[in-house]
Amino acid sequence: MGAAFKKYYGEQIGTKFAALIKDHLVIAAQLVKAANAGDHKAAEMEEKRWYANAAEIAVFLNRINPTNWQRMRLMK
Repeated sequence: MGAAFKKYYGEQIGTKFAALIKDHLVIAAQLVKAANAGDHKAAEMEEKRWYANAAEIAVFLNRINPTNWQRMRLMK
């Protein structure tokens, strides 16, 4: 996904987007692992991190293209 962004927004934006998406997937895996282990406290913590990362992605997308990625629509 980062490579697609690099094509339109440049190297720096593509690299940042790839990192944000990677973090999102890693956090999701940690959330699932904690939930499957029955570790409710860890799952709750990972869920908070996951939503915070999603918000960071939304802000990032809005910053690079506010016309097409309106923050309020992204944050729903």
